[in-house]
Amino acid sequence: MKNLAAKLARTSPWLLASAIFCAFPVAADASVTFEFQLGEVPIPGNSLGVIVVDTAGDGFASPQEAVGTVLSPGNAIGAGDDRIISVFPITKADPFSNQGGFAEFIGPIDYDALGLGEGQSMIFYALPGHQPGSVIRPGETIVSFRTDQGSAIAGNMNFSLPPDGGTYSLGVLDTSLGGQTDFNGLLPETPLLAVEDPSDLIVGKDFELQLEGTGDPTLYIVRGLPPGLRYDRQTGLITGRLVRPGSFEYRVWIRNSAGTSGPLTVAMEVAALPDEAIGNFQGLVARDETLNEALGGKLVLRTASNGRLTGRIFLGRRSYGFRGALEPDIVSGEPTNPTASITVNRGRMTPLSLDLEFDLASEMFQGSVGDQADSSTVDGFHNSWHPRFNRPEAFEGYYTAWLDLDPLQGLEGDLTVPQGNGFASARVVSNGLTRWVGKMADGSTMASAGFLGPEGEYCVYRTLYGNTGSVIGSGAIQPDPNHDDDFSDNVVDGLWDWLKHPQANPRQRNYRDGFGTVEPVNQLVAGERYLPPARGEILLGLPEAENNAQLIFSEGGVANAELNPDLVFTATAGARGIVPRPGTPENPTRTVFSVNRRNGLFRGGFLLQDTDPDSDRPIRRRAAYLGMLRPSQDMGAGYFLLGQLPDTEADPPENLRTAPILSGQVIVEGVEE
Repeated sequence: MKNLAAKLARTSPWLLASAIFCAFPVAADASVTFEFQLGEVPIPGNSLGVIVVDTAGDGFASPQEAVGTVLSPGNAIGAGDDRIISVFPITKADPFSNQGGFAEFIGPIDYDALGLGEGQSMIFYALPGHQPGSVIRPGETIVSFRTDQGSAIAGNMNFSLPPDGGTYSLGVLDTSLGGQTDFNGLLPETPLLAVEDPSDLIVGKDFELQLEGTGDPTLYIVRGLPPGLRYDRQTGLITGRLVRPGSFEYRVWIRNSAGTSGPLTVAMEVAALPDEAIGNFQGLVARDETLNEALGGKLVLRTASNGRLTGRIFLGRRSYGFRGALEPDIVSGEPTNPTASITVNRGRMTPLSLDLEFDLASEMFQGSVGDQADSSTVDGFHNSWHPRFNRPEAFEGYYTAWLDLDPLQGLEGDLTVPQGNGFASARVVSNGLTRWVGKMADGSTMASAGFLGPEGEYCVYRTLYGNTGSVIGSGAIQPDPNHDDDFSDNVVDGLWDWLKHPQANPRQRNYRDGFGTVEPVNQLVAGERYLPPARGEILLGLPEAENNAQLIFSEGGVANAELNPDLVFTATAGARGIVPRPGTPENPTRTVFSVNRRNGLFRGGFLLQDTDPDSDRPIRRRAAYLGMLRPSQDMGAGYFLLGQLPDTEADPPENLRTAPILSGQVIVEGVEE
């Protein structure tokens, strides 16, 4: 037996290469290294080997009486004088020959630093379900072994510390490896449990843990599992989904024909989902010709504290509800960005796959949605606001904004595209909810409700023209641009895009051929916090004087009229401007003007009269205009809609009721002195 152990230690390079080295502080003249070998022992594969020395010679205290001891070299077992000198994992990938067992190199060990001495007794423990640095738990089973339990010892030392300095070996081999020690007589017939405390757990995470044990277990008993988990009594497999945060302890027994193991208590720390992953989210779906008829879409969803989510996705004229769950994770105690993979059923149509990733740092998300053939991008943000705990005070208030053509698209003067300014207003309230209401430059109404993102982000989506067009876009409110802690000068920016498909109704006069179908028409958004004028104050801060304001009309076919609707008038502190008498040379088009000082909306109209070559009566065309004030720009802007002069040579010939209606721009501003 001695020769066999020595031969294995000397001639098996694979064995030496597979050993695990444990380093200790080394003094100049006080160190010892020894090899510890143990033969085939039915210890669960995920156990921790621990070698302990009795420094006082008064016998070994039971580790079961030292609950809470950290299993690290140098630590005492409980309050006694037993000292841990080495810990090492025992894995199933660390065989001794092709059987069970292990070999371990211990040292070098600094006797002086650890308070050790030659001849002090050692003992070996195996603790199932542990890793270096874990703590002894109450009620767990511990395997122990000493030389007086066997008769087959190989090497140049026994189960006590050798003289200081040098290298020694100790081998203990069972009968299957040619030795005389019978471990079956040393280990309990009842099964031994191997359950490691699970780590990196978070609500919403799928959980799976296989209970292990020795002695051919026939039944597993588990009590006190965290909510959402279940186990199989025959296989010992614990599965489920964690649904509640907190500190949990569950107890495990295993049973075989010889009896039942004592209960082992297993601790579980389940982290809560971070606040950034819980609550309301909204986002936009990019335009796609097949998926949403190039109308784009919107995604709204809500996540709960247990990780479940519900939502609805709007794709053009259709919308679909869905349910799903976040897929969170946590690494070394830090939550990682959760994801979600959701199947959206659409009745007889191919289901949609919605895949999202949530960025916890920015509280944004992005992803894709699609069927088997087409897909589109999705991006959005989280509503982190709360009326009591996290009010968006820097953003709250009422805003007005203009929608303008993008000069980079070169659409100014293009008769196929509305040339006026659309406009919108937004109100942000204490819970972050934001509602946009306004008019596009062709007179269509847009309204979109949502909420602000954590940095003032917003998004809008609205189908138009009976679901044959849409406006979609995003932007942000920039608080306190002058950095003076005055949020009355907040500004709004953004980029929306606008599309109108060709209209089937032959009575449609307003851009019947549509626009933006090749490339959506960009709408640049520029706006600000709007504060109504004080009582007695004239709009736009104009001076109190006659003829202090003017209206200027352009595009929309107004240049082809015989009369010019431009007007100089007197803006007052009231709701209506004082205009020259209708029909006079100063106001030949009978232009009128009024303003709602509370919300900044202005409106009015004019009458064009052109010569009819086929009649003594003039061609009379009425037009209405609407717009929005921006006091910081000392002006207001909007659109007017004007029916065009009939083209009698068209096929079929046009009249005042069938001629196209075009959009032009209206500006109200002060008169330059």
